[in-house]
Amino acid sequence: MIKDIFVHLSQPSALSSDSTSQKENQTLNGETKKNIDMKLANFSIALYSLRLVESEAFKEFVKALNPSYASVIPCAKALSGSLLDQHFNKCSTTINEILESHTNLTLLSDGWTNIRGVIS
Repeated sequence: MIKDIFVHLSQPSALSSDSTSQKENQTLNGETKKNIDMKLANFSIALYSLRLVESEAFKEFVKALNPSYASVIPCAKALSGSLLDQHFNKCSTTINEILESHTNLTLLSDGWTNIRGVIS
């Protein structure tokens, strides 16, 4: 039943065929791919499983947004390796710049402990 709904929504009549064919003809240069990879790394660390990028639903979603990128999506291993390292380094640099330019700092941690005593 649910699968039928998704199939129906993905039919050409439900989408603009002009914009779809235009997207499929776009090429993806190296700098654009690198930028999208970093955005994906940022998205992935926001409490989502890194394995999200390997799901068929996510791949179809990306394909709808940019067919050129759909065929070169980094795997979970790449996200958890070099892309995560690059993102960490960028965040660390930004944090260090902020710390160096300010003399006063307040650090606030928002967390809670669940019923089993696990901190979230």
